[in-house]
Amino acid sequence: MVRAVSKHDAATGFRPFLKSEIEQSIPARFEQQVRRFPDRAAVWTKHQALSYRTLDRTANRVGNAIRERSLSPGEPVALLFDQGVPSTIAILGALKAGGVYVPLDGTAPHKQLEAQLGDADASLILHDASHAALARSLSARSRRTLHIGELGGRISDKRPEVQLGPDSLAYIFYTSGSTGRPKGVVDNHRNVLHNVLRYTNSLKISAGDKLTLVQHPAFSGSVSSLFCALLNGATTFPLDLRQHGLKALAALIVDQELTVYHSVPAIFQELLSIHASFKTLRVIRLEGDQVLPRHVDSFKHHFCPPCVLVNGLGATETGITRQFFLSPDTDLTGHTVPIGFPTEDMDTYIVDEAGSEVPAGQIGEIVIGSRYLALGYWRQPDRTRSAFETRSRDDRYRTYRTGDLGRLHADGCLDFLGRSDFHVKLRGRWVDVAAVEDALNNLPNVAEAAVRPHENALGERRLIGYVVPTNGYLSVSQIRRNLAESTPAELIPARFVFLDALPLDPNGKIARSALPAPQDDRPALDTPFVPPRGRTETALARLFEQVLGVADIGIEDDFFDLGGDSLRALRLLGLIEAKFGITIPNSVLLQARTVAALSQLVESRPTFGNLVLLRRGSRTPPVFLVHAHLGQVLHFSRLAHWLGNDRSIYGVQAETPGGTRVGAATVESMARQYLAAIREVQPHGPFLLGGHCFGARVALEMAQQLTAQGERTALLILLDPDPPRGVPNPLAYASAAHRQRIQRHLEQLRTGNMVTRLRYLGARSSRAIAHTAAWCRRRLTAAGIEIALKTGIPRRWLPFLLRTAFAETVHQRAARSYHVRTYGGQVVLVGLRDGDATLKDYDAWRHYLPGALEMHMVSAPPWRMLQEPHVREVARQIRPILHSAAHDSS
Repeated sequence: MVRAVSKHDAATGFRPFLKSEIEQSIPARFEQQVRRFPDRAAVWTKHQALSYRTLDRTANRVGNAIRERSLSPGEPVALLFDQGVPSTIAILGALKAGGVYVPLDGTAPHKQLEAQLGDADASLILHDASHAALARSLSARSRRTLHIGELGGRISDKRPEVQLGPDSLAYIFYTSGSTGRPKGVVDNHRNVLHNVLRYTNSLKISAGDKLTLVQHPAFSGSVSSLFCALLNGATTFPLDLRQHGLKALAALIVDQELTVYHSVPAIFQELLSIHASFKTLRVIRLEGDQVLPRHVDSFKHHFCPPCVLVNGLGATETGITRQFFLSPDTDLTGHTVPIGFPTEDMDTYIVDEAGSEVPAGQIGEIVIGSRYLALGYWRQPDRTRSAFETRSRDDRYRTYRTGDLGRLHADGCLDFLGRSDFHVKLRGRWVDVAAVEDALNNLPNVAEAAVRPHENALGERRLIGYVVPTNGYLSVSQIRRNLAESTPAELIPARFVFLDALPLDPNGKIARSALPAPQDDRPALDTPFVPPRGRTETALARLFEQVLGVADIGIEDDFFDLGGDSLRALRLLGLIEAKFGITIPNSVLLQARTVAALSQLVESRPTFGNLVLLRRGSRTPPVFLVHAHLGQVLHFSRLAHWLGNDRSIYGVQAETPGGTRVGAATVESMARQYLAAIREVQPHGPFLLGGHCFGARVALEMAQQLTAQGERTALLILLDPDPPRGVPNPLAYASAAHRQRIQRHLEQLRTGNMVTRLRYLGARSSRAIAHTAAWCRRRLTAAGIEIALKTGIPRRWLPFLLRTAFAETVHQRAARSYHVRTYGGQVVLVGLRDGDATLKDYDAWRHYLPGALEMHMVSAPPWRMLQEPHVREVARQIRPILHSAAHDSS
């Protein structure tokens, strides 16, 4: 039997979390760390960092603002945030006010959010700028909103006068509820602190640690990552994977030398495909889904001692209950990765259907027993009693039936064998299969439908949809299009199986175990099957099959209808480059989505043109959006989607993946080249032009040249344009963090005598030299990561990365040499604001745009204007102006 690693290295200065320290509130424990480490970074992102002192004061202001709204202790407070500094402030502020924080996922369906808010009976919604519109739409007559970025200066930063103890309620996490009544798990401060105690002592978390925080605030797995840092004096590094992606996470770990990593296994596996070496990590926590042997193999291949991988078992209702430590030298036997041994004060039983314990080695349901389980389900006593049982020997000792299957060995080690009920975990999140089935059953031409999870040969779990059509022919293409209108993309089944009837058991219920496994054959599509012709099409069809896991792909089959996505698209383009030696821009797959179309490109080896059709519409004139510094246009795809489907939208990209040639690349020459391409689509005006960052400058020059040619530009759209008098200082994007760092140094220099100040300056100088040397070493080994952050392309495709970096250099040089001239046409400028700070000198444009200029600001992190959810606000600002300009010109 595989044994756990007996010990692992801890960060310097580890102090055990004592049992006596759980008999207090979460804010009380946090404030102890504030007194110990007032100037240490508590929370850090690329664009903002807060010390423990500043975080405490800011959270106090939020808490006092909540109290001013007559919130009673123990009353639920809803939170609408993505992962980041504002969500951390809001959580602490709500707790300091005596509230019970209820984190919500802003991307969830509106009806689900309404149901959760109604169930929690939350009278107040805390939110940031990006969720302001959603918060207003969810607020009712008895429900108010509070924008934490717009608190008045009069609000005190002193600790709110609230009596909190270990029995005070802390949070409500909704674990499901897309169908039926929502299920909110409620817990108190003592139990949260005990969960932190278990992690702290088992992982040796100390003030010197730096922890990842990638889970969404509405996901209960975020609790341990957040509070293991803040309640131990460590630093937490929140990062929203939905917005920033795995490339940003890889760079964050490397650049900031993080020590503790936490995610579901699937994200960890993908992370290693982007960057192979994370030398500073000492602990890798994989929880939220089943760890497979291939995950362990990847860990052993990429890491060396003393780093350890920790396979953990936990739930929202229990916190962490089991852990298994593996070093790169651990040898696994069998086909499962053990879930390990019990954490402090957490017992495990394996029971049969009657609730009786089974002998060692037999499979049964996992039951957890402890005095520190969650209190139950919010205002649902019957549901609580059915899941939790109080043991007579101790009123506080209860058991919880997890619904997970397991096998307990004689030595006490537990094997985790998956779920036993109808809810499944996909990529670390519980999915209510019934909700997906309901969506399928409500589609036209569907008589019956069922959904169940299935693991492919690689161990990847996917949802499979089983459909009985009503009459006639029903294609996968039609089902996907219809489902996309009401179902999040991640919940749309990866494969569909068509049946004459669903199998039934003797009781007339669907016999889910009898549902057939999906085959690897081609799904039913709108297009007829056309076999490959010739060597190129045959080779490309095989690459499609390799990437998608589908056999017998026709040359007219749409890549995305076959189950392709953006990640698989990048894999396909990488294979094409390796096979045929031709580099295809990633935007090409928006148009050349079939084997036949790609075959023509491979054989003709073209120089790719400037125009990419992002969205086809019937109304004229079309909109042309010019690329930013990197020369690519895929980042316009979401803007094209939200601007509507009645007008064609083109992206104007650099002619080749490497951009224009050095020496010939000026803004004027690019404008002439792009206008020539545009006038092949639209010979005469009026024109609708736009550009992003550097592209705004090119679009302006295009409008100038059209005016000189006697043509009219009906509207010019400038998205986050660089200042007209030069390229902005990139340090401005990190101004908040730099200002805090400078202020911290100034405070140190104001205190003490001259000798103390000189010693401080000497120490900082030595540290700065060492830091600069380390920074240079990291950049030499991770140059590809910096480029990958901006391009979205995996690091291993270095030729593409270098070409993209070349394009950026060319365009920056062109921007510096361009002299902006006055333009009198109609212009809409959408600028970027991060919190209260405007990130560029947009007002400087007023001098050069004396005509009809409309200026709008959108709150979003730097470089994220055209990503979800901020791009929706950009489209909302542009849409009426675009419609009016196009209408007036027709």
